[in-house]
Amino acid sequence: MRVLDVFLNVPLLNDENGSVALLVEQQHRDDEKFALKMLELYVRLRDKSRTKTTALAIFTGSVNNADRFVDSCYGVELSFKYNAFYLPEKEIDDLRRDKRPFARVVLAGRMSLDAGDDVKAREAYAWEMWNTTTEQDYENRERRFILDFSNRIFRLSDPMISQELKEAYKMRIIPLRDYVREIELEDAREEGIEKGIEQGIEEGIKKGKMEGIFEVARSMLADGSSAETIRKYTGLNEKDILSLS
Repeated sequence: MRVLDVFLNVPLLNDENGSVALLVEQQHRDDEKFALKMLELYVRLRDKSRTKTTALAIFTGSVNNADRFVDSCYGVELSFKYNAFYLPEKEIDDLRRDKRPFARVVLAGRMSLDAGDDVKAREAYAWEMWNTTTEQDYENRERRFILDFSNRIFRLSDPMISQELKEAYKMRIIPLRDYVREIELEDAREEGIEKGIEQGIEEGIKKGKMEGIFEVARSMLADGSSAETIRKYTGLNEKDILSLS
């Protein structure tokens, strides 16, 4: 069952920005063909993003799936290895101390494993995630992602969740999410305006250059230069040159 599918722009350790395609799926049993599926998914995402791609699988169960796919044909061997991340091995207290956005997402997943079907525990963890996430100095995009992920992972739409928590979610998180989205839209609009200005300047420069070329062609015509000579030195076609006479 696919839970989440999203592309994110994240800061890298070399101070550059990179794109991360995050796909979250919930598997109810161990899949012996999981490594092959990881290879197929990896190839599709790499071709889609056209960038260097790293494969990472986050396991929530205790079964250790094979972390590679190997196949051979007529002496040619294909080997694909992906990074495996085992959620049950992570300690909640260690994750609480790590304030990086990815660590907060892992923390929500680890809390969800601990809570299981205990609704009260899920509610308590949800409150903690909301409070700590809204208080931390995250970028708006990061904050919205963490909160949306927490909402999904703690299953806050579950009928068993208290009405108080649902109302709190509507009052606190949804307005924040919408506010962040509005900021992102405004940033996108400003970026579009800046690109439009840059494009306009570039087109103006090109137009100015063309006007200068036409002026040179007119002067050459006035001095008696042939159309062929003007074409050679200005790059104008015959039709443009004839329009000047």
